[in-house]
Amino acid sequence: MGLVSQMPPRWFDWDQAINQHGLRLPHVSQRGCIYFVTSRLADSIPTERLRAWKAGRDAWLQSNPRPHTIQQEQALRLMYSSRIERYLDAGHGAALLRQEIVQGIVKDVLGHDDGHEYSLGDFVVMPNHIHALVQTGLGIKHLGNQWQRVSAHKINKALGREGAVWQEEPFDHVVRNEELLRKCQRYIHNNPARLAPGMYLLGKGLAQWA
Repeated sequence: MGLVSQMPPRWFDWDQAINQHGLRLPHVSQRGCIYFVTSRLADSIPTERLRAWKAGRDAWLQSNPRPHTIQQEQALRLMYSSRIERYLDAGHGAALLRQEIVQGIVKDVLGHDDGHEYSLGDFVVMPNHIHALVQTGLGIKHLGNQWQRVSAHKINKALGREGAVWQEEPFDHVVRNEELLRKCQRYIHNNPARLAPGMYLLGKGLAQWA
């Protein structure tokens, strides 16, 4: 679809949204928007804990059908995604992403089609998860799953291991406006504040959302 990096941000509009359902997560997508994407390592959250959080989220969504107001979106984020992010920041699991070779693989995969199929903004590779801002003309579910599939293969090969690397689906949150974009950028840059150098990787793609 041409050089996505040259596209100005397109803010979310419910009238143009596409509802998608992945294996476990509901996805709301709109072509050309910016998304805040989180991918978690397979061992980063115990299955039973994650199942309980998802059950609470699903019950809330059943009582609060889309489209959501900004206030409803904030309530859902506090109840579900913010809870997950706090747990991830505690650094549970084997934390494969602390390894320099793995950080390099993830960086290369995120940037592979930057400026063509999508436009990558700020990102951070934490010990057991990643956050990234990305603008895409593709379905965000497709892009997130592609990142995970390709990077998992490369990570397993580099480390001589087998098995799942990532949890089944990344979590994505559409960026509604410039204020939220700046908030996400600050979150990414502040996320590793308590970590020692080398345990994380901060980066930025081609996108210039100044």
